[in-house]
Amino acid sequence: ANQAAVEFPGVERVVSCTVVLAHGVTPNVSTIEVAAQDPIGLGGTLRLQWGDVLIELPDCRVDSASFQFDQAGRLVAFQILDRRWKWQFPVVSGYWNLRTDDGKIIKRLVGNPNFGIDNTEKSPQDAARILFDALGETDYDVSALPDDARPALEWDLKSAAQALAELCEMFNCRVCLGLDNRARIVLVGEGHELPDGAILDFQSALDPP
Repeated sequence: ANQAAVEFPGVERVVSCTVVLAHGVTPNVSTIEVAAQDPIGLGGTLRLQWGDVLIELPDCRVDSASFQFDQAGRLVAFQILDRRWKWQFPVVSGYWNLRTDDGKIIKRLVGNPNFGIDNTEKSPQDAARILFDALGETDYDVSALPDDARPALEWDLKSAAQALAELCEMFNCRVCLGLDNRARIVLVGEGHELPDGAILDFQSALDPP
């Protein structure tokens, strides 16, 4: 039988682990239930292994903890966020694809607030690159967005994550953080069918004091 394993810095005796994966700019939440132990660190890499399948989620952060008592003793449940927890902080400013009264894009603009950039024209892919860069991402894929559209974008100290989500929504796309730790934009409705039930499930019996 395949042996399930869950590792997270500071965690010693895992009772159960639940990981929920979802599209979007908000982090996935994993819950690790452990036997009573000393407090764990704030974050690190969550490793999940089932047989030959290994999934690593780096830069996770503990969000909260809860306690409960059962007949066997005390259990502690830690809620862990994937690295998108860091996306809530960066903001962006910029005004792209500004137009004249007759609908033409303003190529050059005197006093343009876009950090010294005179040309306001940006494709959705270009805009997504600006936002991913602001979020601190270095390896991402924006190819699902069109390269010929020119949507008007106005960001005034706007959350970069929210701006990215809104940009994707314009073109029926979603932001995903893959199990390969790569951020990418995907078109809604494309991809493999999901199986019924949990993809990986780990439960073990433990009798804490």
